[in-house]
Amino acid sequence: MKNTPTIVRLSLWLVIMILLKVNVLTASQIHSDALLDTVRQSLCAKGFPTKFQQNIISHPGIYYFKVGPKVSSDTNNTNNTDSLIIELSVYQSHRDTIHLSGCASEFPLTYGEVSFQRSVTQELSFDQDSNGCDIYHYFIVEQYPEYRNVIVQNVCSPDLPYIFNGDTLTATGVYTYNDTTVTGCDSITILDLRVHPVYNILDTITAAVCSHNLPYRVGDSAFYQTGVYDFPIHSVGGCDSAFYHLDLTVTQTTYDTLQYTLCHNEFPYQLDSVHTYAEAGTYFIEHADTVACPLVTVIIL
Repeated sequence: MKNTPTIVRLSLWLVIMILLKVNVLTASQIHSDALLDTVRQSLCAKGFPTKFQQNIISHPGIYYFKVGPKVSSDTNNTNNTDSLIIELSVYQSHRDTIHLSGCASEFPLTYGEVSFQRSVTQELSFDQDSNGCDIYHYFIVEQYPEYRNVIVQNVCSPDLPYIFNGDTLTATGVYTYNDTTVTGCDSITILDLRVHPVYNILDTITAAVCSHNLPYRVGDSAFYQTGVYDFPIHSVGGCDSAFYHLDLTVTQTTYDTLQYTLCHNEFPYQLDSVHTYAEAGTYFIEHADTVACPLVTVIIL
């Protein structure tokens, strides 16, 4: 707060009063004094409390002080003290309310030398009136949201046309829709439309599999036993791409189990000229055979 002229004037009076040995008078003493001098001074609200000699003045008002000796040519006058009246008043504080608002992309918002990064309510003082007193600004700052929404939509070609936001769409593409919110901010919707074809191909699969190779898979479908199956295979977009007729025969695999108990220092263990094992575990060896399914040896170490 810059109230230098006010402080200078008040300080000058303080110096004069100290030199004159100022004392506070009572009301009855005031009427008996022959000479009264009046000092009128206004301060900013933040100027209180102030100090006059050894007296603390906390509020505006009229204060009476006794100063002496009085200079008088009348030597018979025993009332040889003067009185000083100080009238202190306060300047009215200036306050106003400032509303600032904007969309999120417009922030930070500035007002003078002040910058706001987000919504806030705050009282600030950064300038002064003609009396050198602070002007108080109560800021109400509102940040309005902006919206950006991306929608990915898969559509099978027989389901066209695809209706979106009142538009009739018939092909794969990215469509942008610009709108505004009730606060005037951007609201953007992006539609990523993906149209997938439908093939509708019928195919027949005849398969024979050994049980140790199960499950038997076609596309995303898995099969575990002998049977005849009719099923579709779907494309990425969930559209029917092909219908399959599967005739599956499952033959049981023959297993031969060998179990060995070994000491730790016997590893690595060489079962034969081909198979060597570095640690304990269960291992499978598939032997080629003339029958449909090979012999599988299970090694347990």
